[in-house]
Amino acid sequence: MRLKKIIRIVAVGIVLLTLASCSATKKTSQKDSQLPKNARQSDWNLKVVNVKHTISASFKPTLSTVDNSQQVDSRVVTSYNELRAGAAKAGATLVGGSGYRSYEHQESVIARNVAEYEAKGMSATAAKKETLKTVNPAGSSEHQSGLAMDFVTPSENAAGSDVTQAFAKTNQGKWLKQNSWKYGWILRYPKNGKSSTYIDYESWHFRYVGKANAKYMHQHNLTLEQYVAKLPK
Repeated sequence: MRLKKIIRIVAVGIVLLTLASCSATKKTSQKDSQLPKNARQSDWNLKVVNVKHTISASFKPTLSTVDNSQQVDSRVVTSYNELRAGAAKAGATLVGGSGYRSYEHQESVIARNVAEYEAKGMSATAAKKETLKTVNPAGSSEHQSGLAMDFVTPSENAAGSDVTQAFAKTNQGKWLKQNSWKYGWILRYPKNGKSSTYIDYESWHFRYVGKANAKYMHQHNLTLEQYVAKLPK
């Protein structure tokens, strides 16, 4: 009798574990089903640009000017202006420091940095290696897509791209991190995201992906690469 009772208890335990497992699987499935219905890897606003997914030298989006001097893809101007208005209302005036950059512009940025390191005594090889730690090669910079913006604080030179991690501690940096997704923009290179983005944390670099996509990425703490991998082609 004792043996039968033990067997019965074990059987009940197995059933309960199976039900719990099914419930967890169902919850995971429900989470995945919340992906924006029409989102596809090929969507223009989800274009992945990094060292493994490059843009040709001839690629150039239709551009519009914002912040008096910076340029972005014309399709994101409305959302960009809404983002700035929302930030201003919260007392965090945003200033775009570097939007669209052409392939040639990116090459010049690399050449300038290499020259600066060489002037400090580095060899050409060492200077190039050091430069590429913080500057993407031409064709692999997201700025060429016209969908990204580096923000600077109002006290800095708005026409430049001299940004530091200190931006995260400014009112602008804090507001953007908490609210940019509501307007369709994401912190493109978050902490602990380098394994998928191949780029170190950049508190100043934000990217347009669209409101539905940004909301899902924010809720699930996903980088653009991780999110796109979940979508159908």
